[in-house]
Order: sequence, then C-alpha cells, then structure tokens
Amino acid sequence: MSLTERIVERVETKTRKSERTRERIVSAAAQLVLERRGADFQMAEVAAACGMTKGALYYYFRDRTALVEEVFDRAANEFVGRIESIAGSGLPPRETLEELCGAFAEEVRQGGTVIVALATELAGTSGALARLESRVDRVSAIVEGQLARAREAGEVRADVDLGFISSMICGAFLFAAFRRVREQGDAFDAPAFSSELMGLVAQGLAAR
Repeated sequence: MSLTERIVERVETKTRKSERTRERIVSAAAQLVLERRGADFQMAEVAAACGMTKGALYYYFRDRTALVEEVFDRAANEFVGRIESIAGSGLPPRETLEELCGAFAEEVRQGGTVIVALATELAGTSGALARLESRVDRVSAIVEGQLARAREAGEVRADVDLGFISSMICGAFLFAAFRRVREQGDAFDAPAFSSELMGLVAQGLAAR
C-alpha cells in the first residue's frame, strides 16, 4: 500500500469513528429528551451517558443549541419520512389519509410532543422558523396531494382550497390526537381515532 493510500485509509477510519461518536451523542440526547418529554437536559448529562468528558462533547457540538438542533432535525425527518412512506403506499386517498392521521396519533401517543418541545426550545434561534416550516410544508404538501387524488376520484368538492384545507387537516390530526391521548391514556386506540376523525373530515369535503 502506498503512502497516499495509507493516509486516505487513516482519514476515512477517523471520519467513520467521528460519525459513530456523533451518532452516539445524538442518540443519548434524544433518549433524555424522550424520557423528559422535552429538551430539559444538560451537556454534562449527555457526556456522562456517552462515557466521555464534557470537553470532548464540545468537540462534536459547539454548544447545547447545536445538539438540540440535531436532535430536532433527526426526529422531524424520521416523522416526515414515515409520512412520505405512507403517501407512497398506493392506497386509495381516503385510506391513505386515515393512515396519515394514524401516524400523527402514534407520534403523539409514543411521545411525539418531543418534536413540539424541541421546536419550542429552538424558538428565537437563527433559522428556527425555517427549520420548522420546511417540515410542516412537506407534510402539508403530502396531505394536499392526497386531497387532489380524492378530488380526481370525485370525492372532494371542486370549490375546496386544497392547500388551505391540508393545513387545517394537519392541525386537526395533531391537536385532536393530543386531546384524545390526554383523555384516554393507555386506552387510546389510534386506528379508531383515525377512522372517526377522517369520517368528520370527509363529511365536510364530500362532493355534493
């Protein structure tokens, strides 16, 4: 192996190790956020969970805000990824929307308030609004796409503003789920909730 090849190999090995360490830090922080239902953690706690010094932690993340941003980005991207997967499943639009509603409900039931808590924690920081809006826009666009499919199938009125309604539906999915989970606790039934809520939505959008 040439000197150049050995140097490249060492750099790649160091990069992989750095990525694994960074992943371990983010996972530890995410676990603390999930346990506490919010970003109520200190860098020292994350360092201890990773078995490293606080100084070493700051090598990977310049401050607590940078770590919170990374945890938020990963949690939000994972959720949006699930939404995109459901939208691409090929189910009829009504069934797809019910599945999307169920995804919102499960996110809330399993601690989805974490995303809201992290967004609140980041409020006021540079780029926070754009970071949140980009995810909201992606989810709203997915719902709008399903409504467009339903309109093509004659299930949604022609006079409905699909962009506006998709934002309303996303809000309904989220906040209705918050209420039901709070009221029902462990008895919360996500599929039944999704079916009930989509029945109400369909009544308001149905073609006459």
